[in-house]
Amino acid sequence: MWIASTVFVRFEFEMPVEQLRARLESGKLFFVMVNGGLFDWFILSSWCRNQGFADIQIANRKRILFLSKPVLFLKVLFRRTRYAELFLSDAKVPRLLCLSGRERKRINVPTESEKLLAEIYTRAAAAGTLGSIEVVPVLIVWRRHTRGAARAPSEYLLGLSSKPNWVGKLWYLFRRRTDSRVTALETIPLVSKERLEKLEGFDETEAMRAGKSLRRRVLVSVASETRVLLGPRYHSPSLIKESVLRDPEVQSVITEIAQLEGVDRKKVMSRAYGMLTEIVADYRYRFVEVMYVFLTWLFSKVFDGMSAKDEEWQKIREIMKTKPVAFVPCHRSHFDYLVIPYLLFVHDMVVPHIAAGVNLSFWPVGNLLRRGGAFFIRRSFRGDKLYQTIVNKYVQTLLQNRYNLKFFIEGTRSRSGKMLAPAYGMLKMVMQSYEDRICEDVVLVPVSICYDEVPEQGSYSKELGGGPKVKESALELIKSRNVVSGRFGKVYARVAPPISVRDMYNSGESDPRLRLQKTAFQVCKSICDVTPITPKSLVSTVMLCHRNPLLSLEEVLRLSLWLGGYVQYVGLELSTPLGSLRPAVEQTLRRLRKGGVLLEVEDVPRRYVCESRKRALLNFYKNNASHCLVIPSIAVLAYYRARQKVGPSEKDSFEAAFKAEALQLRDLLKFEFFFSPRAAFLEELEHSAEYFFGSIKGSYVPEQWARQLRERVTVATDLSVLTREVGEILESYLCFADFIRQSSDTVWEKRSMMSKVLKYSENRQLQGEILFPESLSLVNYGNALLYLENQGMLRMVPEGEKTMVHRERQLAALGTVIDQLTEYRDLMQEKEEAFMAV
Repeated sequence: MWIASTVFVRFEFEMPVEQLRARLESGKLFFVMVNGGLFDWFILSSWCRNQGFADIQIANRKRILFLSKPVLFLKVLFRRTRYAELFLSDAKVPRLLCLSGRERKRINVPTESEKLLAEIYTRAAAAGTLGSIEVVPVLIVWRRHTRGAARAPSEYLLGLSSKPNWVGKLWYLFRRRTDSRVTALETIPLVSKERLEKLEGFDETEAMRAGKSLRRRVLVSVASETRVLLGPRYHSPSLIKESVLRDPEVQSVITEIAQLEGVDRKKVMSRAYGMLTEIVADYRYRFVEVMYVFLTWLFSKVFDGMSAKDEEWQKIREIMKTKPVAFVPCHRSHFDYLVIPYLLFVHDMVVPHIAAGVNLSFWPVGNLLRRGGAFFIRRSFRGDKLYQTIVNKYVQTLLQNRYNLKFFIEGTRSRSGKMLAPAYGMLKMVMQSYEDRICEDVVLVPVSICYDEVPEQGSYSKELGGGPKVKESALELIKSRNVVSGRFGKVYARVAPPISVRDMYNSGESDPRLRLQKTAFQVCKSICDVTPITPKSLVSTVMLCHRNPLLSLEEVLRLSLWLGGYVQYVGLELSTPLGSLRPAVEQTLRRLRKGGVLLEVEDVPRRYVCESRKRALLNFYKNNASHCLVIPSIAVLAYYRARQKVGPSEKDSFEAAFKAEALQLRDLLKFEFFFSPRAAFLEELEHSAEYFFGSIKGSYVPEQWARQLRERVTVATDLSVLTREVGEILESYLCFADFIRQSSDTVWEKRSMMSKVLKYSENRQLQGEILFPESLSLVNYGNALLYLENQGMLRMVPEGEKTMVHRERQLAALGTVIDQLTEYRDLMQEKEEAFMAV
């Protein structure tokens, strides 16, 4: 007992105690270890004693029997009894079966453990107890570490960290660390469901085949869990660089460039090696451990907690046992780099290699991030075939060696709060790895990372308004130290259903470009579907979209609860349950007032108004929820537009008009949101409309819809929260399209063009023509450019590092778009009573 209370308490046990106790009482409890020995038995037997089980007295190792039951040791020694008889005896004690994980020397000669399992199978079959025998694999991780290709100096004395010798085990027992773990894996029955087919050329009994099958299943289970905990063996950066550099495809590109430029191949080789030095990670597990301690302190200082669902990460653990995984999160903050590795470490899974922008490779952050698994790539590979080939081969090398990856589907941080259009570069490389048969499959894991408040929120507002992006540097890192003194609420990490790359290739889409786009779309849509809606998002929506800029506390509470009810109705998650939403909204209002975002107006009752220069900041959080509220906004706008176009005697055509208007809005906003395909979108539209208009299937009657809407919305002006939800987006598009129509130029450089559009919009704002000040947004103008290019009115042509925008001769079509946008903006200024008029 002294040993158990002083030494083995340093181990962390993950054992299903009640299940094991029930197993021991109802039958025989078989623990099984790979390469188990005396120390492993000491640990497991002491744990059993602490849990009220008996000691482990039966094992297929003579040294263990000698220490546990000398009588049994003598019986086995003098061949008075056999191991199989001991394991099948009626003794109510746990048993320990030790298997050898070494490769067999001769394939047709069974190992000692296979002989023992075959004998147990034969005796149990004769006694009729075959179906009741199950084994519980137990994995003891003496030290979590980076499994390198070569031994560390200490491992020559202590043995490999994953398989220490007796000196190493003794050292790990008496050290004062608690990172040694004992884990019980999934129970394995002696009788497998798989067919015990006889291999040609092997004269084996059914019992021997069962013994071999069980040993193989145990080894696979232990190896899979070890891979999840420790990852594959890690090679040194120099070895990785040499491996990539020697790849035939890389060598071919080097030769091609040397001939094209007329230089020596050695010079191009040196250039390629320099690129690899800039890219390659230097993963070190001990640094990850140190970072875990640091991040635990940092997150506790900056945030109020981290919300994650254990069952979601457990599903990822099972996938990681058999396939390489690529985590594909959204990107809102620099903290995103740290959240997923931290959660994986907490859930005892290996930290992935992380694709980071080369802008983060500055000293000292770059060196530290490399040791945590980050590899750095440039924002654009355009025109550099050598760099593109090297990055592609490095990613393939990681996947081929079963390293897990993490990259952001948006490519850069979203300054607007919405999901950005996907960046295809990294995703294409991952999918190409499967296509080139580098790996049998890769599983994409979409992850939503959402914050109550983002630490970088102030800089985002400036950048959207045309301000320069703050360059990452050591000096800026020092300046940002005041972040630690702030409190930014909670962090929410949600895992969407995984996506198999192999399944995407087997889906029937033969066009590689469309397949890539569909995969990226599915990833982004999945992230939106699992993103929680925070109280700050609801409050921001109310304050920015309501027609009345001055709102009382009760009005904000009423509208926030109304929107929260809709979120719950459509099955999305509220970060705060609806029953607790009221105090959360009150707290949010207090924080916004304290931060100077909302101003209090002394009135009866006291009212809140958004400070005009802070609207862009609130818009970031409003956009966090826009993927959920855009469909009801479309439904209400489409309903009123359809009523305007369809006369009282044309009720039969109201349904067609409603859907046509909704699809037109969907088309206008397709570069802003990730809508479902047309048929699914119409179903979502009807489901959303029923929340406001009651049951509408087979009942498309405008007057009836108006009456239902009047009952649903007790205060008419509350409807403006939905009618103006997409107002700032449509107004941005309108400003951009007006600029194109009025400009005398036909060709623009893209960045210069965006600056001119911003100045044009600022002038319109000074003239009082802008309804939503937050519509002055470079992100929105960029999406408007994509929309007009998609409609054939503009054409983007890359020219070196620049992108030129050409206007096509389709002024009539441009006028039609402007008319549509103008009509929608005018509609948002209509009195809400008109929507409810019968």
